[in-house]
Amino acid sequence: MLKFEGKFKVGDIIKSYDFKPSPYHPENYIIGKVLEEKHIQYGFNSYKVELIERFFKGESDKRQAGDIILVPHQIDILEYDDRITKVD
Repeated sequence: MLKFEGKFKVGDIIKSYDFKPSPYHPENYIIGKVLEEKHIQYGFNSYKVELIERFFKGESDKRQAGDIILVPHQIDILEYDDRITKVD
């Protein structure tokens, strides 16, 4: 099983980081609603998420609320424990 596979359900609101925040990588993340728990596309398993909000280098980028985002269940060497969390 992949690190985040099965951790979140359809309807959950999640926060997913692009990279672990550090002085070299400011907070880049999305907040979105899980539409599918196991979506396979481009050769990887992911959550299919409806975008609520996206932050890129601390500012919102050009993606719009409602866009579909794929959040991988695991990203190998860049993986860390809090990459995806549930938003209450």
